[in-house]
Amino acid sequence: MTGCVNKVILIGTLQGAPLVRINHTGSAMVSFNLATSDKWKDRRTGAERVRVERHRIVVFNPDLVAVARDKLHNGSRTYLEGVLQTRKWTDEEGLPRVSIEIVLDHDRGALVPLDTAATSAAA
Repeated sequence: MTGCVNKVILIGTLQGAPLVRINHTGSAMVSFNLATSDKWKDRRTGAERVRVERHRIVVFNPDLVAVARDKLHNGSRTYLEGVLQTRKWTDEEGLPRVSIEIVLDHDRGALVPLDTAATSAAA
């Protein structure tokens, strides 16, 4: 298929610490949750409304794994680029599950800490 684009760009806040694991190939990977929010004013009531979305992020790119491991922590403001992937799996009870993840793979993706201290340390 030509002419298709699968790209996700997010700026958000880490929810919890990044989790570093070794995958089945022996390579390090990192996963974390990133929260983004959307604010608007309710037309009927005038009240400010907020919707928070939580995104599951999985990092396979070794350089970006190092950034996540060394620079990110709970509450970090972060910019990232990745691709949207759906993964099907079976849980411990044999039930089928589906996960939707933003993946920063080996040849694509970006991960930039936006916190002042982390940004200064990365420079």
